[in-house]
Amino acid sequence: MNLNPRIPRRAETSSQPDYQTQFLPRLGLTIAKYRKQAAFTQKELAEHLQVTVTHISALENGRRGVSLHVLYRIAGVLAVNIAHLINESDGKTTTESDEKSSY
Repeated sequence: MNLNPRIPRRAETSSQPDYQTQFLPRLGLTIAKYRKQAAFTQKELAEHLQVTVTHISALENGRRGVSLHVLYRIAGVLAVNIAHLINESDGKTTTESDEKSSY
């Protein structure tokens, strides 16, 4: 709650998805989708990223945030543009030709 009248209040509603309740679960589903399209198991993806299977599972289930660095590495391993991971997680769709662009 903003008690100082000189500091503008942030808008209560936003067009952006809430990070923990909306964005992370969508991001996880998007990562899982591309992982399956690339025919990787969670274990194989974890090995490529040098993280644990538990880490990958938590990401895919929206229980864990992800750094930009790890997201970039995931995109590289799955050969998908990082923007697709983020945009689809925001509820935006991509075209098939967009998916073929470099990461």
